[in-house]
Amino acid sequence: MESSKRVLYTNSPQLNSIHKFVSNYQSTTKYNMLSFFPVSLYLQFTRVANIYFLVIAILQSLPVVSPLNPFSAIAPLVFVLTISMTREGLEDYFRYKSDKEATSTPILIYRDGVFKSLTFKDVAIGDVLLVEKDSAFPCDLILLSSCTENGIAYIETSTLDGEKNLKPRQSLKPTSGLTPESNLNFEFRIECDDPNPKIYHFSGSIEIEKSSLFNRQK
Repeated sequence: MESSKRVLYTNSPQLNSIHKFVSNYQSTTKYNMLSFFPVSLYLQFTRVANIYFLVIAILQSLPVVSPLNPFSAIAPLVFVLTISMTREGLEDYFRYKSDKEATSTPILIYRDGVFKSLTFKDVAIGDVLLVEKDSAFPCDLILLSSCTENGIAYIETSTLDGEKNLKPRQSLKPTSGLTPESNLNFEFRIECDDPNPKIYHFSGSIEIEKSSLFNRQK
């Protein structure tokens, strides 16, 4: 299936706000403080084994059905549920800590005419970023320029596909001469694919509309 397209602008939060893009904050947790108990309890009873033991516990609680003490069936079920919910709560807490660490990683973002040291969660659609050597990427990026003479950057994609060999990426020719000291207050119109699982394919175009640095090109 063909991916739909989206349009965004560099250095123009007003234009990008029309599309209501989501923030760059990363969250992989399943619960919060209020939803943990009801949601986790519900998920426990989506398992057939827990439903079976719950039915047995209910039946043993009826004197006309079973002469046994209902505690003998209820206690093991409560114990198993407590252990399972505690384990899920700890796993979710570790995911929360990992998310917080990732979103708090510093990154240089071009704001108000200078590069400011902010965090991954502060990155917005259309921001111009300065990614230093051996640094992680905070999001999907379009390579405008590189410190190498030929405008090529070498990236590692092991977090996406497990491959640690470096892959070359060529910067755009009209922007390959940009440096951190250049005037980066330009406005580019970018049309590209919506987010999709095709990590080896990207289709898009960039149009330089308002910039004194370049002639109008596409």
